[in-house]
Order: sequence, then structure tokens, then C-alpha cells
Amino acid sequence: MKMSIADHLTKNHFVQEKETQEADLLNNILNASINGVFACEAIRNEEGKIVDLRFIKVNKRFEELIGKTEKELMHQTFLTAFPAAQFLMEINSAVIETKKLIRKEVYYKGDGIDAWFDISLSALGENGLVVSFNDVTEDHRNKEKIESSLHYFQTVINSSQTGITVIEPIYKGSEIIDFRYKLVNETFSKMIEKQPQELRGQPLSKIFPLYKAQGIFDRYKQIYLTGEAQRFDLHYVKGGYDVWTDILAKKQGDEILVTFHDYTSLKLGQLKLEAMMKDLKRSNANLEDFAYAASHDLQEPLRKIHFFADKLKNRYADLYDEEGINLFRRMESATHRMRDLIDDLLAYSQIGLKPQEYEEVKLDKVVQEAISDLEAMIEEKKAHFTIDPLPVVKGDTPQLRQLFQNLISNSLKYAHSERIPFVSIRSKKISGREAGLLLPSEKLNEDFYAIDITDNGIGFDQEHAEKIFNVFQRLHSRNEYAGTGVGLAIVKKVIDNHNGYISASGVAGHGATFTILLPASLD
Repeated sequence: MKMSIADHLTKNHFVQEKETQEADLLNNILNASINGVFACEAIRNEEGKIVDLRFIKVNKRFEELIGKTEKELMHQTFLTAFPAAQFLMEINSAVIETKKLIRKEVYYKGDGIDAWFDISLSALGENGLVVSFNDVTEDHRNKEKIESSLHYFQTVINSSQTGITVIEPIYKGSEIIDFRYKLVNETFSKMIEKQPQELRGQPLSKIFPLYKAQGIFDRYKQIYLTGEAQRFDLHYVKGGYDVWTDILAKKQGDEILVTFHDYTSLKLGQLKLEAMMKDLKRSNANLEDFAYAASHDLQEPLRKIHFFADKLKNRYADLYDEEGINLFRRMESATHRMRDLIDDLLAYSQIGLKPQEYEEVKLDKVVQEAISDLEAMIEEKKAHFTIDPLPVVKGDTPQLRQLFQNLISNSLKYAHSERIPFVSIRSKKISGREAGLLLPSEKLNEDFYAIDITDNGIGFDQEHAEKIFNVFQRLHSRNEYAGTGVGLAIVKKVIDNHNGYISASGVAGHGATFTILLPASLD
């Protein structure tokens, strides 16, 4: 049956109406999209190669993002409207020819556009293309900022001399079974002689097999669960590692920030010093034992020498001439000096034994007792004294008495022959910072009693101020002044036993001052 003209018109009208409805529906769908969308068909050359695209449709979002209207674009090809888009033609052609979907992020600069786009391309029919895109410039810039910040942060932590790591928990179900490295700095990597990339993502138990056995895992787990920071020392010996570290760990979000200070070299130095000190103490103890034993054991043979020499002199006195008698006198003098030396050595070895307990000592009383013991020498020299009120200190009474006795007798022994001896003992409370001595930094803010023993004797050259405290050190010959050279060494020992300090100053021919610093605290 043939169709009438009216039927044809009716059918065409129906088709056109349907196509219009489909176009409107497509248009509504495109305009409802939050992405920019445009559709094109390929323009081919005589060889069939795609050389450009012709716009079919663009949505409202496209117009907003690109700043070109659909009406403008309908009269232009793709490359005419966007000359800088030549680099996209290879992708466009590939999608049309292969019918494969492609999605990628591209940077577009030119044609008044400077932006990053996330684009999706899909084929439309046999010769067309639909492109959906979204402006992700802000996201990309933020990403760049984050990456820049991370790079800056990594640079900062890499410049730190402290080892730094960030660790995160590894779960089995709801239970934390380990931690893994998320971030490490170069200092930490060098500490354990591994590259950062070797550590990131690795469980700590793989790098340090003993970290669970040594309780470090339990510490990290407690820090993560409670949020309470911990600081602790660790000596790790395993798999070629032998290190001492000071560790500070604190929770940061869902991770733990751990800092490591490697003090291995300091610890080794400390251990070496402790071993040397132990050897030195043992050596000193042996020397003190030897000095005590030697001085004690020498007393008896020396007593016999003196006894038999005296007996020979008395029994056979008539047989000796003046020279013989003089030899006996010299022998007696030598035995007296030897006995004094033995006594001083015995006293020095006993002073080396630091008392286990100290008591409160009234220095006024101690000094008066020392002066009383030296009464005969003081009367002989006709010496005068000026003594300030003296403090109460924590110490050992016999040792402190011997200290003042030795210093006072030293002033009397080295009195000037042309003037009456004068000795003053002054006292004041000062801080370590005011002392004028080279004290350890931790002592500068502590309080001390400074006690000056000053005389008007023969003095000494200041260049000898340090060595006069050495054992057997003498500045004058034995013929000029008697003595063994042990007295000031005993003084120094007593001061050391009382955690104090002593210094000497002198002017040859004008006198000397000995300054003692004793801790003011009675605790």
C-alpha cells in the first residue's frame, strides 16, 4: 500500500518531534552535569587521517569553565578555537579509532587558559568523540603545596643531627602486633647504616629483631594507646648493632613520632673513664696500703738503729774523738728525719681514707685545739693571731684539725726572721661564682665558706702556687727549713675528702695566703 503525502508528512513530523525530544533530553543531561562536556566529530583528510574536530554540542558548564559559548564554537573547528590543544589531538584520534575510554590529568596553558583538567574521553558512534572534563587546578595546586611542604619538612628533619622516625601500628584484627616505618630522616638511616627507602614500610621487628624482647614494642604500644609520651635509654646489641640511644616517643594523630639521640661515643668514653677511675682507685688504694705498711714496718728497724747508735755512743764515748762524736750526731739527725718522714707518710696514707659519715664540726673549736697543740712553737716564735668567728661545717673533726694544724705550723715554720709572726684567719660565706677559683659550672651557684689563713712570713713566688701541694715538694733546702714536704699534701687530701677547694697566693719576702672553700650546706 502506498503512503499518501499526508502520511509522509505525519511520519516525518513524528520523527522530527522524536529527534527533538531526544536532543532536548541529551541537552538536559549534559547541562545537568557538574563537568564540562563537549561532543565533536572527526574531520579527516583525503587519506582518512583525523586532522581536526568539529563541535557538535557543548554544555553550560563547558561555557563557564572555558569562557566560550556554544554559538561561537559551532562556527569553528577544535584547533581553530583552541590552537594550543594540538598536543591533545593524538589522544582524541586514538579514542575515536580504538573506541577505548581514556582518562588522564592534563595541564593546559594557552588560548587564555592556564589550568589543570581531569579529562575523560570516549568514542561517540563511528566518527565522534565525547569529552568530559573538570577543572582540578585548585586541587593540583594544593597537592603541589602539600608535596612542597612535605619536601620542606623532609629537608628540615634530614638536617637534624637527631634521628627522627614516624611509625604507625600494624594490626591483626583489632590487636596491634607490630609497628612499621612511615618516615625516617637521613640521620636515623645513617645510624643503622640503611637507606631511607629500605626502611619505609618495613616492620620494626624485621629491622630490629630484639625490639620486642627488650620491651620497646610494649612501650610504643602503651604510648599509642594512652597518648602519654615516654623518654628512656636503650642499649641495643644485636645483628652488628651496639649502640646507646636516648629515645623520646610521643603520639601524633594515629602515628608515633620517635626521636633518637645516639650517645654511643659519649657512653664508650664514660665507660673507659670509669674503668680508668676504677684502676686509679685500686692503684691509689694499693699505694696507700703500701705507704701505711711501709711506714709502719719501718718504725721498728729505725727504732733499733737509733737505740744501738745511742748505746754505742754512750758505752764507747771515751774512745771517740770529736769527728766520731760528730758522726753519731749526724746519724741521730738522719734517724730523726727518717722518723718524721715515716710519721708523715703514715698520716698521709690514713688521710686518704675518706670517712663514711660526716658530722657537724665547729671550726672555732677545731682551730683552738690546733693552736693548743702548737703552743710550744707559738711561744717560741712569739706569734700573734687574729681569728674571726668561724662557721659550722659538715666534716671529719680529726682531719679538719690536722688541716688547720698543718697550715698554722706552716706559717710559723716559714716566719720572717726580721719580724714577729702574725697569722690571721678570716671567714665569709660566698657563692662559687664569687670564689675567684676555676670551679666546675655546676658549683658556681652553690654556697661555700671561704676561710683565708694569712701570714707575714717569707712567702713564695706565685709560679710555685700549684706544686706546693704535691707530696715531697719543697721550695727550700732541708738545711734552711726542716720538714718532709708532706704537710701541704695532707692539707690537699683533707680538702678533697670534704668536697672543697684550696688555693695559695704568695709574695716572696712578704707572706702567703691559703684560701679554703668548704661547702656551706649541712645536708
